Amino acid sequence: MSLSTATPVHAVWQLGSELASALSSAERDWLLNPGSLTKRLRKLTNQIQFSLKHEGLNLALDEEADALGQPSQNSMWIREIEWNFKNHVWVVARTIIPLTTLHTKDNGLSELRNQPIGDLMFEDPNLIRKSIELCSLNSTHPYFQNASEQLTHFTEAVWARRSVFYFYGKPLLVVETFLPTFFDDLREGAYASY
Repeated sequence: MSLSTATPVHAVWQLGSELASALSSAERDWLLNPGSLTKRLRKLTNQIQFSLKHEGLNLALDEEADALGQPSQNSMWIREIEWNFKNHVWVVARTIIPLTTLHTKDNGLSELRNQPIGDLMFEDPNLIRKSIELCSLNSTHPYFQNASEQLTHFTEAVWARRSVFYFYGKPLLVVETFLPTFFDDLREGAYASY
């Protein structure tokens, strides 16, 4: 589902290191890890499912455009995906790619289709990840609203992380919203026998 850009968003994103003490051990381990989320989820369980929900040209949220240093009126290539385990959505992710980044020669971004972006980027030496930023999102934020469609129980907030990456010298933004079900399943070991 594509997010609405009509409502101004004023989320407070902070460096992950500044929020580390507010996180549980599992939250720190998953939210602050700079490696490939795709690879970590697959290592955790072979029952993980990737699902591309939307891909196409759209306007980014103002905070996304700002993070990328792009004018908010520029259309960008936006991918929205989910990672699922046994019909539980664990992570809802959104990638915002300026068109100049999308069309950089031979970077492969325009040919991803149903492939996770992590499969492409983290195997390439032309990737630089900037700082991980975290935000506890409440119901007024479009990321929360998008993720709330998948919530199995009431929650006041969800954790999200974001990073600007430079791929072949060009920026893109990846935002990953972790649903409470993910941390519940980790705590309960629901994935352990898979």
